[in-house]
Amino acid sequence: MLPDYKRPFEQKDYRGHFIWTKQLCKKLGVNSFYHACHQEELEEILNTGELNLRSKWGIELPIGSWQAPGVWVGLNDYYNNHYGPFRIKFRLEELIGKSFIAFRRSGDKSRYFFVQYEAQIPIFIKNGSQQMLNKITPKSYFEELDGVYCLKTDAVYDIILTNPISIHRAVIEPVTHQNKCIPQKCLGQTTKVQARRTLIEIAKNELNDRIRESVFIERFIKQFPDMEGRKAEIELPELD
Repeated sequence: MLPDYKRPFEQKDYRGHFIWTKQLCKKLGVNSFYHACHQEELEEILNTGELNLRSKWGIELPIGSWQAPGVWVGLNDYYNNHYGPFRIKFRLEELIGKSFIAFRRSGDKSRYFFVQYEAQIPIFIKNGSQQMLNKITPKSYFEELDGVYCLKTDAVYDIILTNPISIHRAVIEPVTHQNKCIPQKCLGQTTKVQARRTLIEIAKNELNDRIRESVFIERFIKQFPDMEGRKAEIELPELD
C-alpha cells in the first residue's frame, strides 16, 4: 500500500468543507505555512515569482481515479524535512478566503489534509447528508489551549493548494534536509550550513537579476556612463 501522502483521497477520508477565515488565522497558534524544495525548484520559483503547481493530488470517485495539479505546503515547520534543503515561509493570511475540503487519515501518524477546492460542487457525501457541501469547522483538528488552536502532538498538517501563490512576501531560509528524500531529487543528508552556502549564492544571483531589471539601474548608468558593464560590490544594510 502507498503511504498516506501518496494515496488518492477516498470517501472514508472525507470530513467536509470550510473556508479559511481571519478568525481562524487569529485562533491558530502558528502564523505561517511552509514549502520545502531543492535548488532547481527554488530557482524556477524565483524566476516565475510564484509557487507553481508542480505536483499532483488524487481522489477516488465512483467513476474511477482522478488527478489534478497542486502544490503541497504545510503547517508543520519543515525544519528537519524529507522534501528539500530550502524552506519557503508564507504568511498564514495568504490563505484567507480560500475554500478547502478536509481529509483525515490515521496510520503511523495522524495526518490532516486541507485541499483547496473552490468549486461549489460536492464530490462526497458525509454520513448520508444530502447537503450541497458538508460544512465543518476545523477547530476539531487542533488542540485548544487557552483559546488558541495548537497543532496536535506528532500530527502532520498538509495543505494542497490548487492555485499558484505569490512569493512576494515569502521568506526563504536554509533548513536541514534529512537522509530520505521523498521526491527523490537527491540523496538527502544536506545540513543547514550546506544549504545556507548554496542559498547565499542563489540570493546573490537573484539580487543581480533584480538590479539589472530595475528602473534605478538604467538611470544610474545614464548618470555614470563609465560604470556600464563593470562589476560593483554592494554592501547590504542590516535591518532593524
